[in-house]
Amino acid sequence: MVQWNPSTANGFTCAIRKVLIGDVTVYQPDIAVFAICGALIGFTGFITVLRRWNTLQNHEIYAIIFFLFGCMNTSGFLANSIFLWGANSVSPISQFVNLVDGVCSSAVSLTFIYCGLVDVKILKDGSVLTRLLLAGTLFALWHYWTLSNQGKIPNGFQLLYTDVTEAGSLIFFILSFVWFFQNKTFKGLGWLLLAGISGVIGLLVLLQKLGDLCFSSFTIPNTSIQIPLPDGGGIWYFFSDLSLFAFLFFYLTSKSIPQSEKEQLKLQQSSLENC
Repeated sequence: MVQWNPSTANGFTCAIRKVLIGDVTVYQPDIAVFAICGALIGFTGFITVLRRWNTLQNHEIYAIIFFLFGCMNTSGFLANSIFLWGANSVSPISQFVNLVDGVCSSAVSLTFIYCGLVDVKILKDGSVLTRLLLAGTLFALWHYWTLSNQGKIPNGFQLLYTDVTEAGSLIFFILSFVWFFQNKTFKGLGWLLLAGISGVIGLLVLLQKLGDLCFSSFTIPNTSIQIPLPDGGGIWYFFSDLSLFAFLFFYLTSKSIPQSEKEQLKLQQSSLENC
């Protein structure tokens, strides 16, 4: 059963949609669907990289970022559709979920930078230094997001989410083109551009505050059939999913180990087994 609760956002009379599934209330079902899809794409990417680790370059850092994508969308689903971000802010579990969502979102953006640095060989995939940087980043983000949610950092959301997202994406794109020129190939460029364009559109939706707008439904002409439309938040999640899907195929396409290198790895493994 679908219910609408009137509310106000940006001067518009909006409706917070919710679906009752048994005893569970799922708010903003459009966001819920896209967040679950994003989580599935992220965790599928994580499992795919682990299963194909010996055929992919820099598999550890990319496995981590896909895992973080899965966690980010899972926490986003819980924060926006189960605990309804802001509405139940006094609840300890709601505060915890919101904190995890913020940390995961920023961690994904900063891990983009580490992926790029590993690709251009400034950092080494799986090295102690890279792992320490990742661990330190997560601890720092947890600390600063905690302070931000307590109101101790002015414009904390702008700094930790919006600014970090913009910086991480831009730096990764620059480093990716450096990698393209280093390797004299543009394999996977189409997927990278699709990921970038989708991400930019989604980010513009967020920055222009369209995420606070609510849309009702579309009525099919000459019928009484109404199709619910996603609100601004749902649009943002849709383009985020599209960007993540394209990013996964960019990695699988561009970072696949050439056949000659695969044969060398097999020879090295067989020689080690014979020893």
